[in-house]
Amino acid sequence: LTFQVIAQSIQDLHRMDKTGFPLDVGINFEPAMLADPKAMLDLRHQIQNSGLEANRIILELLERADTLSAAEAQEALHELKTCGVQVALDDVGSAYSSLLRMKELPVDIIKLDRSFSIGLERHPKELRFLLNLVNLAQALGLGLIAEGIESPACRDALAALGVQQAQGYAIAMPMDIEELEQWLQKHEPVPWEGPASLLGAAALQLRDLDAAGRIMSQQPSFLQHLVTHGPDFEQELGLNIQSIGPEASKLLSAHRSWRTTLSSLLAQSNGAVDRHAFHAARTVYEEDLFRAVLEASPDAV
Repeated sequence: LTFQVIAQSIQDLHRMDKTGFPLDVGINFEPAMLADPKAMLDLRHQIQNSGLEANRIILELLERADTLSAAEAQEALHELKTCGVQVALDDVGSAYSSLLRMKELPVDIIKLDRSFSIGLERHPKELRFLLNLVNLAQALGLGLIAEGIESPACRDALAALGVQQAQGYAIAMPMDIEELEQWLQKHEPVPWEGPASLLGAAALQLRDLDAAGRIMSQQPSFLQHLVTHGPDFEQELGLNIQSIGPEASKLLSAHRSWRTTLSSLLAQSNGAVDRHAFHAARTVYEEDLFRAVLEASPDAV
């Protein structure tokens, strides 16, 4: 079945090329095939004879510890990549072994399990975990795709965190090749230029806080820059206040308290910033951000 799916996918890519939409394709790949030398040889031949650049084919491996922990499977995966195909580790985070798999396997892309994205409005603290995964993927030089994007606010928040690829109902519903052609002809990509939701605004602040904390740990004098040259968040939020709604005022209030705390820390520093006090204040601000998002969610739990 895997070979039939790949063959159909190759045919579809050629078709899309002719219509002016050169796409990549992700194909679910049964990990057990990695232990079958003949299947692996046939797969390499199929990809090499496809008439396509091999890196446009992405084989998505499910995160199954029973198969992916075998040394033979890892060796087969290395050999498979010699033909240029990309490998994605699917459903990352759905099992305890995620970090180990990312370290051991020669993967190019990680796909975050949909459980981290669904219901972000009700569980905004998940943004912390998602941001850490984004940072980890960047540090490892891996592509990252978020699954389960089912609301505009979730899509907005992930864009604010720096996620560049995602899939889910908030982007498009599943469709066949004919429907895909029609959808691509009508679809007009819109670049993300700033938060359009309360969740997105909170996510952007979380990302900025993370960056500031990293710099502060190496250069305590950066606090002076934060206080005197910090981003004009009030103006940014004001531009979006109508689209976000009156709930944005709570976020603005939290931000003002944060800036007041920073000024106090700077005044008390005498040239030596108390890092513990800074991180404590940062934690309070983050909790205020999450609370603002939760209070705006009518079905929060």
